[in-house]
Amino acid sequence: MDVRQAFVVAARTDPSLADVRDRSDRAVYDTMLTVTTALQDAGILRGASAEVEAMRLHALLDGLAAHGVNHPHRMNADRIGAVLDAHFDALVSSGATP
Repeated sequence: MDVRQAFVVAARTDPSLADVRDRSDRAVYDTMLTVTTALQDAGILRGASAEVEAMRLHALLDGLAAHGVNHPHRMNADRIGAVLDAHFDALVSSGATP
């Protein structure tokens, strides 16, 4: 992840790297959209639209990755997993009606 952060910074000033960065970022977003669309199609997506939830999930992943790199003692793999579990628990309804 340290390499990715350095790459993202370098891409701000190098147009050839910016294209790669943008494609990589788009691939992550597209994957999140695939997940949230599948949840929506299954009728278990709670919250906003699949697109908005994909943006939220993408931002959460980016933030967790940055914290994992910058503060590994505080944001280790177990904690990242716990945050993602909590997010998905909030994102997905059980399908049962109250």
